[in-house]
Amino acid sequence: MLDILLGEGSKPTSGPPTLDLTAVPGGNAMKMCAEFIRNVEKSQICPSLRLFIPRPKPKAKAGQPRSSGDTDGSDDILPTIGVRKQSTPHKRKRQSRRTDFRDHYNFATGLLAIDVSEDPVADPFVDPYDYMPSGSTAPIPPLCEHRPLQRSTVAAKNALESFTSRAHSHFLRQHRTHYWQVILFGSTARILRWDHAGAAVSERFNYTVHSELIATFLWRFAHVDDARRGFDTTASLPSKEETGLFVSAVREFLHNMSAGVKDGAPVRQLTKARCTLDEDTKTWPTWKMHVTNPDTGSATDLIVRRAFVFHRDVFSRATRAYIAYDLGARRLVFVKDSWRLARRFPEPEFRTLQQLLAQNIPHVPAALYGGDVCEPGDDGVPGPEHATTNQRFLADTRNWSHPDAVIIKHMHHRIVQDIVYPIDENVSPRDFVQALYDALIALDAAHSKLGLTHRDISSGNIMIASDGRGLLIDWENAGGERDKTSWSGTWAFVSVLRGLYPSKLRDLPDDLESIFWLLLYNGFKFYSFGRSHLTSVFDNFTKDEHGHKFCGFWKVRWMYVGLEWSGQCFRSPILEELILCANNAWVAAYLGKKALLEGRQVEPDVHANIARVGEPRFWIEMFKNALEKFDASAKTKNPDWGLKAPAQRSPFPSLPRQPPVKQENPSEGIAPRRTKRRAEDELLQDGGYGPECPRRSKRLRTKANLE
Repeated sequence: MLDILLGEGSKPTSGPPTLDLTAVPGGNAMKMCAEFIRNVEKSQICPSLRLFIPRPKPKAKAGQPRSSGDTDGSDDILPTIGVRKQSTPHKRKRQSRRTDFRDHYNFATGLLAIDVSEDPVADPFVDPYDYMPSGSTAPIPPLCEHRPLQRSTVAAKNALESFTSRAHSHFLRQHRTHYWQVILFGSTARILRWDHAGAAVSERFNYTVHSELIATFLWRFAHVDDARRGFDTTASLPSKEETGLFVSAVREFLHNMSAGVKDGAPVRQLTKARCTLDEDTKTWPTWKMHVTNPDTGSATDLIVRRAFVFHRDVFSRATRAYIAYDLGARRLVFVKDSWRLARRFPEPEFRTLQQLLAQNIPHVPAALYGGDVCEPGDDGVPGPEHATTNQRFLADTRNWSHPDAVIIKHMHHRIVQDIVYPIDENVSPRDFVQALYDALIALDAAHSKLGLTHRDISSGNIMIASDGRGLLIDWENAGGERDKTSWSGTWAFVSVLRGLYPSKLRDLPDDLESIFWLLLYNGFKFYSFGRSHLTSVFDNFTKDEHGHKFCGFWKVRWMYVGLEWSGQCFRSPILEELILCANNAWVAAYLGKKALLEGRQVEPDVHANIARVGEPRFWIEMFKNALEKFDASAKTKNPDWGLKAPAQRSPFPSLPRQPPVKQENPSEGIAPRRTKRRAEDELLQDGGYGPECPRRSKRLRTKANLE
């Protein structure tokens, strides 16, 4: 494992010194940590590294700001033993020998995690020989659901959760390709290597008997460069002057957002970016990131600190979004840092954006810098690309692995572009419709000129530029209609057919239907009178006996029946008219498809109804008419909305969400009047069951409604 992951070249010319760890087990975790550090330093295995026990950093006094990356240690994000570089061997005073093991932890300098537990049953993993009968030497098949890799005990689950949390905290706050972790539990140990494809874990070994394994790992870890230690070497610590430029620019940006105006013009909101300076936790270091544009050969350095959007899991894409300061252009930009699937399709997002811009596709972001991230090379020649390596262990059938493991190679990818703003923050109905209109134009042009579909229309992927026009971003899943790739898309906005038939090839009508669901979702959430609770319809789903996810009953019912309301539902009559027109068009198309599948005779216009919803020009004209009505309206009901945040709750109290009263004998009392609104509330509260929905399996109920 060490030869593969640390590399053959990481072996020093001489072997590691002898390490004696027999005295480590036996006490509590704190005593074990102190004894481990004492024996490692006594053996001089890694004199260039400093091992210490992290402790909370005291609050800074007035006028003494804390360093970026220092942590209070209040959360389960710190290792029990921290490791950082040390320029000279650390000499300990005899009288302060025990207390000197404790030191403050800074995420800017943390290299390696050593996690210690005195509980021998806290090992979260199982080895193949654990399933062997006593005295048996027969091999155990590595992929077997009856012999899981992970233990199911409470102690093991809690330990794995802690180890994962600590690895995740370092992937977030540092710029890494992988992360090493040594875990000790009682007298046994394991070595873990995390990357965004999966985690590779060694077999359990008794470190008091085989201390040479710990010694070899620490010895070689001390002699490798930062790249093999897991660091992204395109990121480094900035100078104080560079950090000051970043802080000043971000503070001005946040001040203008708070004021709502700059130079007399209204300023759009990006509320999530308020955490960029990390003034609450002070655990995110400031980094200088080197980025290039492979097409133009240009390069620059960006200063970043805390990501305002990040993935909640260690594995998969692990997308992080930053507000960054461009040292070359002296302005703020947006950075998207992620790990894409290393497949031929879909193509890297930076390449897709360059193709779109080359064809003059409107309303897509201009990629200033980006592409797959490479190690810095000599004489300006890029080094090897950042890629995960743990997937190689899955190909070796001798290795034990999780039965459900899907470990795929990922590549490090970055996109740098101008800052844009979400459509769900401080957006007037007209600006919201304008953004969707511009996204439709982008979809139409990309499909007609390049044969591309977006495949992930969502409220986070249609943004508003500073000039008020819409932008369709996040083209990482884009591809042709015949490209068979893995599932992608945001569940709330996928088309009904894609939800019912996940293997269906994605086409342009799927993207157009996602625009409709987005129109409906944001309409109910931000512009309706007390109907924001209806957004729960979009997240509804059913599962079959194999755990496969399918479109929920209410979304299917919406397309085949529609939902009526009386009176004005939305604050904007023009928006309400647009939603009704779009709703009627999709319902007519789905009813027409259903009639054709049943072999019924249909009117001549049914085929036209089905065809028109798949044509972007039909929707472009519909949204264009709505925009013209907005512009022609001399006076709206909310003339001062502009960029003012719309209220998300109705000014009128909502009906209480209580289950319907069940009566044993209807003649004993008169049931309250069941209005349409009350019926909607009751059905949603009751999980989709009601008088018209008999209590059958969700799969059968969905099928019955389609029939």
